[in-house]
Amino acid sequence: MTSHAPDTRSTDSTLASAATAREQIAAARGLPTRRPLSGQLNLRGVARVAHVLSMFSGPDDRISLSDAVERLDLHKCTTHRYLVSLEQQGLLERIPGGGFVLGPLLRRVGAPAPPTPPIDVDADALLTLAKEAEETALLCRWSRHGPVVVHAEEVPAQKINISVAVGELLPLTSGPGLTFVAHQVNVAANHEARHELAEVRRVGVTVGAPLPNGLVVMASPVFGDSREVRAVLALIGTSTRLPQHHLAPQARLLRRAAAVLTHRTRELN
Repeated sequence: MTSHAPDTRSTDSTLASAATAREQIAAARGLPTRRPLSGQLNLRGVARVAHVLSMFSGPDDRISLSDAVERLDLHKCTTHRYLVSLEQQGLLERIPGGGFVLGPLLRRVGAPAPPTPPIDVDADALLTLAKEAEETALLCRWSRHGPVVVHAEEVPAQKINISVAVGELLPLTSGPGLTFVAHQVNVAANHEARHELAEVRRVGVTVGAPLPNGLVVMASPVFGDSREVRAVLALIGTSTRLPQHHLAPQARLLRRAAAVLTHRTRELN
C-alpha cells in the first residue's frame, strides 16, 4: 500500500485525551459536556475495544495485563476494567496462571465459515464506485485475523492512485475492522462502546482510526441473508480527500454501492 501521508495518531491521541479531561471537569461542575458534531461518530471506545482484540494474532495467543497496559498506554486499572469487561461478554477468556486469550464468541467469529455461496465480486460495481468517488475501492472479507482485501479497483487514468494488494490484512481499528466488529459482536466492553457500536450499525458507514501510513478507510457492510455481514465495501484515501463524516458525498456513494452488492448477494442465495 503506497502513501506519503503523515502519521497523525500521536496528535489525535493527545487531542482525544484533552477533550476527555475537559468533559470530565464539565460533568463534575454540572455543566453540559461537548457532544460530537451532527453526522460525526465518537469511536474512541469502539477503537479501544478493537485495539485490545488486535493484540491477538490467533486463538492460541496469550496477553498479560502488563502487556496490555504497555500496548494500550492506559492506566493499569482502566486496562484491567476493559479486559474483565471483554471477558464477561465472552470476547476474552482468562487462563490459569494469569493472562487472557480470545474468548469463545470470537473463536466462533474467527473460525472458518461453513460452506456458503461465494459473494459476487462484481468488478464493474467496484470500478464504478472508484470512478464516482475518485478513490480506490476495496472489497474485504473476514479472516481469522481480521478484514482482508479480496478485490481492489483503482481510478482509471488518475495520475496518483493508492494501490492495495489483494490479500492485505487491515487492522481491526480500521473502517472495515470496526464494521465487522460492530455487526458480528452484539455486546461491547462498556456503555460508551456499546452506544458507538450501535451508531456504526445505524449510519451504515464507518471511518476508523488512520492506518499506520496515515491513510483512512471508509467502510460499509454488504449483507447476506439474516443480516449477517458477508463482506465490507470500502474506499481508501488520505484524510484530506476522504471526509470522516457519514453524510459526505463519498459516504452516500459507498452506502448505495454496498446496498447494490447486498441485493445481488441475496439474489445468488
